[in-house]
Amino acid sequence: MSQIMGRETHEPGVQGRGNLPLRALGLVFVFLAIVGTILPIMPTVPFILAAAACFVKGSPKLYRRMLANPWFGKYLKRYRQKQRLPLRVRLLSVGGILLSIGVSALWIVPHGMLWLKLLMLLIGMISALYVLWQPGTHSQEKDANSERHNA
Repeated sequence: MSQIMGRETHEPGVQGRGNLPLRALGLVFVFLAIVGTILPIMPTVPFILAAAACFVKGSPKLYRRMLANPWFGKYLKRYRQKQRLPLRVRLLSVGGILLSIGVSALWIVPHGMLWLKLLMLLIGMISALYVLWQPGTHSQEKDANSERHNA
């Protein structure tokens, strides 16, 4: 048995052919994640996690491709192993959230829609605070850096 996405699974189930509905749902989540990278009000990470969860049983081949992805594969592995995001990644995430929502609210949303601008800014602030309040790996980063310098 092994653990994938925090759940115990049997190796044959992970390496099997999968099933079509979960594979299709996983692909829908990947599509929504891609849309989330373009639209500032739509999240990306939850859709990536949902796609990975679907691919565990729905398409082990696509799940392995997600883990091997150079952009988010290492973060999926960290999530799977219940590791936290480094402080640098959290700060970059907050910067991206605030920049994209701020630009959208100030320059893209029409001037007559003040309620939408305020709603977007509120969602951005709540999202940023949520990311910042997550426990980080700052002490683990220091340990890893000191080990590299000592080697």
